[in-house]
Amino acid sequence: MAARVIHWDGKNLPDGLQGLAPGTYVLESLEDVPQLTREEDEGLRRALDSLDRGEGIPLSQVMMDIRNRDG
Repeated sequence: MAARVIHWDGKNLPDGLQGLAPGTYVLESLEDVPQLTREEDEGLRRALDSLDRGEGIPLSQVMMDIRNRDG
């Protein structure tokens, strides 16, 4: 299921929630999302740079590894 961004006035049901299938949902305020530390940001940048250099693991290999762990 795709994420939805909603704006809530604290009173009325936002349009983004209408039409959702019955189930359990988690809502978190975007204002409360913690910021990455400098180390986390740098680590993500290094990881993206390595992927850009072609140093990543092919998706097919990752999927095979995940499937092999489940059974």
